[in-house]
Amino acid sequence: MQDVIVAIKNLKERYPQLVNTYRPVRSDLFTEFENFLQCEIDSELKELYSFSDGLSFLNYVLVSISNKNIGLLIPPYQLEENRLNFMVGFGKRFLVDIPPNKSRKVWFVDEDTSTDIVVANSIHEFFTKFLMKVDVLFTCFDSKNIVAYFEDDGMPDGLARW
Repeated sequence: MQDVIVAIKNLKERYPQLVNTYRPVRSDLFTEFENFLQCEIDSELKELYSFSDGLSFLNYVLVSISNKNIGLLIPPYQLEENRLNFMVGFGKRFLVDIPPNKSRKVWFVDEDTSTDIVVANSIHEFFTKFLMKVDVLFTCFDSKNIVAYFEDDGMPDGLARW
């Protein structure tokens, strides 16, 4: 996950007004949070939270564990069908499989179209692609013509369609 964290830092350096990072999660909160959820948090998510307790890229937010700065703006963690809701934005959610599932697939759920598809086989794979999409989106960003969400038709080949 270090390459993902470096990519986030690079985006924040290039677009400080569009990327927000926060203090890391205290290590003791992981156990408390896992006890609350009654499941283990994916190790790649833990590594990301050890860097920043929540992230935001325009209107996409990595749900926080204990960060009150963004905790009120987004729904709390939700468990559904052995999946953990870890990221939200514009009526879209991203969930990761949790035990008893052996996989750690990442699912994309679009509440407007009832889409529910696998978009990555791991948190790392998801964030690698997500951050490439964010970079393309930010390149197109213009304060007079705010682009705040992914429009797959405008993405380069290979990035379009989750």
